[in-house]
Amino acid sequence: MMQAGERKSLADLGLSERLEVRAECNLHGTDFSAFGLQGGKLADDRYMVFYNQPRSPEGAIALRPSGEFTFDLRALPPAVDEVYLTATHDELPLSHAGRLSVSFGAHTFEVKPYLKAEKAVMLLRLYRHSGGWRLATVAQGFNGGLAALVQHFGGEVAEEKAVASKPVPVPTVSLKKVTLGKSQQVTLAKSSKVEVALEWTGNGDLDLYAFYILKNGSSGKVYYRDLGSESKPPFITLDGDSKVPGKETITIHRPESLRYVLISAYSAVENGFGAFRSYKPRAIVTDNHGNETILPVLNRNTFSYWVALTHMDFSSPNEYIIKHVETYSRSGVENSPVLHPDGKFEMNKGPVEFKSKPLGL
Repeated sequence: MMQAGERKSLADLGLSERLEVRAECNLHGTDFSAFGLQGGKLADDRYMVFYNQPRSPEGAIALRPSGEFTFDLRALPPAVDEVYLTATHDELPLSHAGRLSVSFGAHTFEVKPYLKAEKAVMLLRLYRHSGGWRLATVAQGFNGGLAALVQHFGGEVAEEKAVASKPVPVPTVSLKKVTLGKSQQVTLAKSSKVEVALEWTGNGDLDLYAFYILKNGSSGKVYYRDLGSESKPPFITLDGDSKVPGKETITIHRPESLRYVLISAYSAVENGFGAFRSYKPRAIVTDNHGNETILPVLNRNTFSYWVALTHMDFSSPNEYIIKHVETYSRSGVENSPVLHPDGKFEMNKGPVEFKSKPLGL
């Protein structure tokens, strides 16, 4: 039986870096979650593993239907340096439980004796140390429940995500200037020209892409290897390839010739992990009516090479729609997004086209 505050290597506990952990609580309504962290903060929204998101991107952290967590610590990206297993209850302190415990291998940690008024409790911590992994028993938490716990890890509460998952229209067609939040969209009067600029800070190389579907059904992309054309299809141009902190701009010269455009950004391999988070990119859409729509990158993403920033719908004869989509590729995946003829798009489905020689090759 382990006590709170113990720290031991997995080897000393007779455990490997592939382990199963079972958390049990007889208080109805208790939920268990695991958080993959980088420097004490949630590395990426996808590294919060719980009943609605039962596995991390590469499956290194997974929640089985039976309630057991499985950890393959060898498969975690190097930037994820610790993992917390937690318990939360929406209404009652977890001290109301008859029993709250965690079992791993031949060991059990009884958490209940350490609890008072906490509705959210950190049960176990797995963390990197001297080239290996260690396990610590914690039994500390927050009276504020899930919201306080998620905010402590630098994430966003689930209620905010649920609201943000629905497109929220901005009801105007003479906008002038607006910043769109997650999943928001705006409808504007059709313009004769639309520009989309990608701006970022930090010493790295981001690349702006425009995936398009023309009115005649043909498709393609404008990017640093194909700067497009103003006078012939696709009537989209890119102003060049900026390899330093700055700006790249896509110009849509004849919006009436287009059906859909997906604006995306690619982080070159040499940028390493964390580019979208550290370079603070944002897309800025302007048109001939003087409208300016700002689409910031809001998520704490660390491991993706692609992000779809904004989806633009030009299919209406009198107006066009700008949506803030901010959707990331899977961890470490180089495949580009794909824009389909019906306007829907998928990540991780397009070709791999390295900008430079992949690392290690």
